[in-house]
Amino acid sequence: MPPMNLLTGRIAHRDEAAWFEADQICLPVPASVAANCSRIARDSVILGLRPGAIQCRANGGSGSQAVMSATVESSESLGGESYVTAVVGSRRVICRADAMMPWRCGQRVELVVDMNYCYVFDETGRNVTLGSGKSSLAG
Repeated sequence: MPPMNLLTGRIAHRDEAAWFEADQICLPVPASVAANCSRIARDSVILGLRPGAIQCRANGGSGSQAVMSATVESSESLGGESYVTAVVGSRRVICRADAMMPWRCGQRVELVVDMNYCYVFDETGRNVTLGSGKSSLAG
């Protein structure tokens, strides 16, 4: 399994909702996670997304708010599934993809994120998603 994607950014509040913002990325943060983020410096967080929580799709209106526009850099077929490395702004993101699709380098895609499976870490690497702070990026 590929490693967790770690994206540095900030938590912003607007329209009574919380959003993770970074270079060309704007994703809605679930209310349960946002409540725990209120206790940390919101200008410097790390969003953790496992590749399985991100689905690569050919561009075409997913209808979800949690979407990143990306460009395919590479793909690896593992039989029944594939993993695509895509570039969003200046960041590389690894995601799960349909193994039956012919993913091409340079192809424009949508990365649909299931934010129910996101993790937020503070600037020290402490996992604030759970509120307990017992887990960290260091282990």
